[in-house]
Amino acid sequence: MMRRKLLNPFLLKSIPSPYTQNAFFNLFASISSLSSLFSDTHINASDSAPISDIESRIVALCESPSSSFREIVQIFDYAVESLTVPSRATCNLLVDKLLKARKYGHAWSLYNKMTHIGMLPDYLWLAALVEYFVSIGRPDDALGAIGLILKRGFSVRAYLMNIILKGFCENGEVFKAMGVLKRMGGSSVSPNTLSYNVLLGALCKEKRVEEALNMMEHMKDSDCDPSSITYFTLIHGLCKEGRVEEAMSLMEEMNTKGFCADIGVYIALISGLCSIGSIDKAKDLLDKMSEEGLSPNVVIYNYLIQGLCKMRKWEEVAAMFGDMIKEGITPDVIIYTGLIENLCWDGKANKAMDVFRLMLKNGEMLNNPTYNILIKGLCKQNLVKDAIQVMETMLDKRMNPGVLAYNMLLKALCEAGHTEDAEKIFNTLVEGKGHVELDIVSCNIIFCGLCKDGRLDRAMEIHDKMVALGNSGDLITYNTLIREQLKAGNVFKAMELWKNLVESGLVPDPYTYNILIDGFCRLNMVNVAKGLFLKLQAYGLIPSVVDYNLLIATLCRKGSLEQARTLFREMKRTSCKPDVITYNTMIKGNFKADDFDTARSLLEDMFQQGVSPNDHTFSTLICGFSYSGMMDESKKVLEKMLALGFTPNNHAYNSLLRALCSVGETDEIMSLLRQMADKNVIVDSEMLNTILKCVCRCADDVDIAKLLPTFSSAASRQTSISCNDLLKKLQESHSKFQLFPP
Repeated sequence: MMRRKLLNPFLLKSIPSPYTQNAFFNLFASISSLSSLFSDTHINASDSAPISDIESRIVALCESPSSSFREIVQIFDYAVESLTVPSRATCNLLVDKLLKARKYGHAWSLYNKMTHIGMLPDYLWLAALVEYFVSIGRPDDALGAIGLILKRGFSVRAYLMNIILKGFCENGEVFKAMGVLKRMGGSSVSPNTLSYNVLLGALCKEKRVEEALNMMEHMKDSDCDPSSITYFTLIHGLCKEGRVEEAMSLMEEMNTKGFCADIGVYIALISGLCSIGSIDKAKDLLDKMSEEGLSPNVVIYNYLIQGLCKMRKWEEVAAMFGDMIKEGITPDVIIYTGLIENLCWDGKANKAMDVFRLMLKNGEMLNNPTYNILIKGLCKQNLVKDAIQVMETMLDKRMNPGVLAYNMLLKALCEAGHTEDAEKIFNTLVEGKGHVELDIVSCNIIFCGLCKDGRLDRAMEIHDKMVALGNSGDLITYNTLIREQLKAGNVFKAMELWKNLVESGLVPDPYTYNILIDGFCRLNMVNVAKGLFLKLQAYGLIPSVVDYNLLIATLCRKGSLEQARTLFREMKRTSCKPDVITYNTMIKGNFKADDFDTARSLLEDMFQQGVSPNDHTFSTLICGFSYSGMMDESKKVLEKMLALGFTPNNHAYNSLLRALCSVGETDEIMSLLRQMADKNVIVDSEMLNTILKCVCRCADDVDIAKLLPTFSSAASRQTSISCNDLLKKLQESHSKFQLFPP
């Protein structure tokens, strides 16, 4: 009977080679486990043996395009079990069919059975073994199979070695592949262009383009000519790294070698140019394509349009769209989605809606990412009605918006103060009418929105329902609700939530303790706050500077200065160093306890510790010394404050004026008022009263009762006035005031 050709050109069995240097046998010496598959005895299954009925069925099934591999293998298994051993030719036919169909598992099973009955494998079987090991991610074992090929006296073809190289690269073991390539160069199996291309692709994928470029030079030195794929691989890799100029040079070299750049090369270059903002050069390449008879496709236009979008050249975007349509290319969903995303990013969500409507008009099939991007952009610009309209369009088209889209909409509604609308959508989802399963984020959004709207009780009702449904929330849920209960003064409800948090298996984080410490400090329950602070440390958590500051401020306010000092010293010993707020609090606390020396020394300590004081620091010191009548100290602090470029606040100026007024320092008062005028200090109602008192005290013959109506009629028309304008009005209202130097 006629036999078809059994082997493909790449797997033709070679005449046993006289090659005896064993270079590859040494390289692939780890074949003991594979060698054990051979038996010392073997069946001499000659190709000329008579063909049995079973064997005829196997051959017929192999040659039939509609046959089942499982059926063929089952018949082969039956033949082996009944000791009707198929001929080598039949076995080769079956192996060849399995290889072409990439049924490597069946080929491996067949190999085991044949070697088990003592039939020595030939080249085709061992080649199948190589492909099998690579297919299951074991290229090291494939090398062992190469050793078996050499042991049987066959020569190894580059085709098989390339399969192994690809296997190592797909496993991310490029270094092993490079080692194999290097040894190939020193053996009878020389690497070919495909060998190098496999390595170049892997190196570029790992962003090792410089090594890939060096390998191409080595490739040239080895008299192995680069192919168009070689150039494309390197051009693509260079463009990915933003080295577009080098990629352009490589394209020129490619042209000189007689290779014509195809559309793939142009896509890589145009993409790279657009990514670095060289849109004009990208457009020049587009023109060059046309000159060479290549038509741009939708992918190229996508890169150009997205590049123009990123540069906010919207008029050119519109023109590019027109050119694209003139070329007969229909924009796809990727182009539309990118345009919508860039418009939203540029704050043009209204324009994005126009693009969305155009997509619907043109019958473009939108996907979930498109809808989600548009909904997100609309929500960010508070165009909630449009976002709802987009979601309704999704539902009309029987698309599932997904929980992400709903969460964006809920958040936008809550932030806009439309918590009732958000709650309606939330309830719809809870009832399962939205065909979306709510997640923890959804619940937290609605809780935050309700709490912000002052509807804590409603938030608690929803939480109770969620608990009943088996969803008690996460740490963010409990942190939100505990914080709001403490703000409302509901200590027992807050502690009940704390208890539920712990019982649910959640682990409180430092922010949870911060909420509790802050809440109890605000409620003046300092002992509870201290207990929580100690518990935080006992659990191995590190208190934040905010935790320390809260406790220190509360202790100072309650008059427990020594405890506050203890915490302050503890901070300095830990990694959580005192900040400017800590120092300001301690300065104020020491003034409250009339410890002026410590208050003064704290400012020096700040400088020594590298903590920069702020205007509040100096203002606190000025107020403290002024109230205590220590005017010399106040003046020194004021001088230092001004020298460092700070301006006292109104409270500090007010304190200074009152103190100077109380000791009758007229010249100092006038000097300070002029200084305030020069700095254009805005005078509030409290400071206005203080200035009037100071000025009247400076001018003994002025009746303030007569002055005030005259002045107030001029000043009452505005809620605040600059010190300079105030002094001018006072000067105008009474000529005896010498508020400005003559």
